[in-house]
Amino acid sequence: MFAVVEFANSKKTTNEIAVVPLTWIYKNERKCYWPTKLGNKKFDDFVKSQGSYKKSWPSYKIFKIHFKTDDYDAAEDKLNQIIYQTEDSGASTASSTKSLVRKHHQEPETTSSSSDSELETYTTPKRAHMTLPGPSQVSPSPNISTLIREDCTPTSNKSTSSFTEFVSDFQSTVLQSLTRLTENVDQHSIMLNEIVRSLRTSNETSVTPPADEDMPKFPIGTLQEFQGFDNKIIENKQIRQYMVSRLAAVGGSGLESLTRRILKYLITNEVGCLFNWKGRDKLSFEKTAIMDVIYEAAKKNFPPNERNDLIIANSVKERLKYSKTRQSYKKSV
Repeated sequence: MFAVVEFANSKKTTNEIAVVPLTWIYKNERKCYWPTKLGNKKFDDFVKSQGSYKKSWPSYKIFKIHFKTDDYDAAEDKLNQIIYQTEDSGASTASSTKSLVRKHHQEPETTSSSSDSELETYTTPKRAHMTLPGPSQVSPSPNISTLIREDCTPTSNKSTSSFTEFVSDFQSTVLQSLTRLTENVDQHSIMLNEIVRSLRTSNETSVTPPADEDMPKFPIGTLQEFQGFDNKIIENKQIRQYMVSRLAAVGGSGLESLTRRILKYLITNEVGCLFNWKGRDKLSFEKTAIMDVIYEAAKKNFPPNERNDLIIANSVKERLKYSKTRQSYKKSV
C-alpha cells in the first residue's frame, strides 16, 4: 500500500509532500523513513515497487497522512490534486496555510556528466506557488543557477530537521530524568520522615506489653474477638497505652496512609464488612474504644499542625467501605 504524506516543517512556510510505501511509516504514523542512497535506481520506481526501508535512513516527522491506497498512480494523482488545491487556495484567498512542495529524493553526489534532464529528475521540486505543468505537460528546463540553489535547499532542510529532532529528543530525555529525580527526592523525604517518627517512638519510655492471654491474634478475625478486645481496652489502661504505642509504630507517609495501615493491621476484611462509620444497617465503628485508640495512635508521632481527626475518620470510612470488595477479590484469586 501507498500513502500521501505531508511532512512537518515548523521552521519554514512550506511543507513537503510525497508518495511513500506504507511500510516506511512507523511510530503510530508519526514518523517516516526517507532514503539516502539508491544507486542507479530511480526514486519513483523504487517507491512504486515498494522497496524495503533501511533503519540507517534518516526519519522525518509526519504532519498529516492525506490518503492511503493500493494503487501507486492513484496516490500520485491525489498528491498532484492536493498541491493544485493548495496553490489555488493560496492565490485566491491569500490563505495563511503552508504551501506544499513535492519532496524528492536527493542523491549525495551528482556527477558532472549528468544532463539537465537528469538533474531535473532529482532536484526540481513542484512548488505550490509556482506555475505547475499538467499531468501530460513537460516542464521547461530550469536555469542552472536555480538548480544549484534548489539543490542546496533539501540538504539544509534535512539538517534543520535532524537538529530539531535531536533537540526534541534531548529535551524529552532531560524532562524524564528530572521527573525521576523528583520522584526519588519525594520518596527519600517520605522515608526520612518515617525514620524520624520511628526514632521518636523508640526514644519514649517503653510500655510493658500485656500478658499474651489478654491480647488477640492480629488481625482480629471474628466479631466476638473484636468486641471482647474492645471491652479490654476500656477496662485496662495498660492495654490501651500499649496499643497506642504499637499502632503508632506501624508507620506511614502521612495520616491517611498510617490510618489505613493501622486498620489493615487490626482487623480482617471479614470483620470490616460488619461495620460502617455511623452504624446504618451495620455496626457503628465510630463509637468503639478501638477507634479512640486509632485517633491517638495516628496522631502520636506527627507535629500538631499535621494532626487532623477528619483525615483519620475519612480514611477509616474508606477502608471499611471497600472491605467487601477486597474480600471478594481475595477469594477470586
